[in-house]
Amino acid sequence: MKKIVAALALAGVLCAGTAQAEVEVFFAHGAMEEAKARQLIELTKREFPDEEWTAVFEEEESLRDRVLSDHVPQMAVCAPGEAEVWAREGLLVPLEANGADRIQEEVLDACVANEQIFLLPLLAQHRQMAVNRRLMDQEHLGYMIGIQKHPVWYPAEFDQILEEFMLSGEPGMDIWPAQPETSAALEALIQSIYGGILTADGDNNNVKAGLLWLRDRVTCGVINVVPTREMALKRFLEGKTAVFLDWTPQEMLISGEKMDGGELAVMPYPTSYGMPVRSFEVTGVCVFNTEEKQTAAKAAAFWNEDPQAQRILGERAIWEDGAVWLPVMTGEKTVLHGLFCAAINGVISGKTTPDAALYMIQEAMKAL
Repeated sequence: MKKIVAALALAGVLCAGTAQAEVEVFFAHGAMEEAKARQLIELTKREFPDEEWTAVFEEEESLRDRVLSDHVPQMAVCAPGEAEVWAREGLLVPLEANGADRIQEEVLDACVANEQIFLLPLLAQHRQMAVNRRLMDQEHLGYMIGIQKHPVWYPAEFDQILEEFMLSGEPGMDIWPAQPETSAALEALIQSIYGGILTADGDNNNVKAGLLWLRDRVTCGVINVVPTREMALKRFLEGKTAVFLDWTPQEMLISGEKMDGGELAVMPYPTSYGMPVRSFEVTGVCVFNTEEKQTAAKAAAFWNEDPQAQRILGERAIWEDGAVWLPVMTGEKTVLHGLFCAAINGVISGKTTPDAALYMIQEAMKAL
């Protein structure tokens, strides 16, 4: 009997010694397609079979909720703004990006705090303008769509397009009031049109010119203002406008149900630069400072480097390409982002001038 008990005890010790460590990977809402996320997890299970890998997708509980309720995942796939707060609290492990010298500077900047990478960039989702080919052809403007002759529209060309639609009786494009969650497209348009990137204390003359351009076109009815982004998208998909300002991969997925794919073209924002201006959102992976941090960090590096992982991630769109990339408004720039939204709304409504709006932004930033 004693031999049996001893054998069972020994078996228990051996089983305990070989128990798999659990690595939970949290995927924030909209950060990555679920099918792609599950493929990554399956690939990771094969590469790291000694751990138990679990994918958790955001439903009602956000990453912030989980951390505050002490249900911290080992890894999280999310945007820089969701991860940075935990980096500043010392809860994230610094990571290394293989091939960092090829990553676009603005992408990497969004993932760095205190000179350390807190979020390893996996991919970027770019926003552009969607254009209805059929409506453009009706106005004899179809020749303006084409990567060879018109890789980007100059401000004068964009004005021509908008004016032609206005002369036909309907504005060619809608905009909506700027809110931090939905303002990125408006910010991109204002900064790209005359090549000015907003800064807290620098030369914002080209941004002022962009604000003035937008105000004048709204005032004369060339550009229409609707209450929400959702309404602008609905009107575009129904063929009521020729241009939608905030086209992302999410809209591409639903456009097939609403619009013949042959009708749709995608264009960069109009600009005096003569080259595409990139407005984008980064999705990356961060590693929390838990007992499994070493394994989690190895997995993050594996996603960044392995050829099979690259095929799953697809077009990562984070590499230098000679275009102009707008900085991501996260971290310390979050306040600047909110002030820019208020300035845009004040200018569009006619309550303030571009000069006054930018002056108020700079004064507010100085006071911080």
